[in-house]
Amino acid sequence: MLKQNIKTLNQFLPNLKSNGIQNLINGNSIDAISGEKFDNTSPVDGSFIGKVSEGDSADINNAANAAMDAFDAWKKIPHQERKKIMYAIADKIEEHADEIAVLESYDTGQAIRFMKKAAIPVSYTHLTLPTNREV
Repeated sequence: MLKQNIKTLNQFLPNLKSNGIQNLINGNSIDAISGEKFDNTSPVDGSFIGKVSEGDSADINNAANAAMDAFDAWKKIPHQERKKIMYAIADKIEEHADEIAVLESYDTGQAIRFMKKAAIPVSYTHLTLPTNREV
């Protein structure tokens, strides 16, 4: 299992190290307005994961405004169609749960077992709880 987890990490770490992580606002990955970034290191072994855009209140305002604008279009989508979209997102989380668990464990220091059995299923549930699967 350790070898598989290391293999999974090695699929993603080169991209994270070279490109870092930006803010996701209005469907776009963008740097913080300030241009500030911080080094993200793994609590597992202290190694460098990548640079992360350091958002501040201006970035939060942009994200909140983009979300409010998006909601105007979202609320016009029929309920059954919104439900399909939410389940499609949840299904992708479930499909990639092992990869997400390994990456989140490396990033946060949480046990992979916790990520697989608690954190990721909670994400799935938050996306699907308000509805039932009959789509």
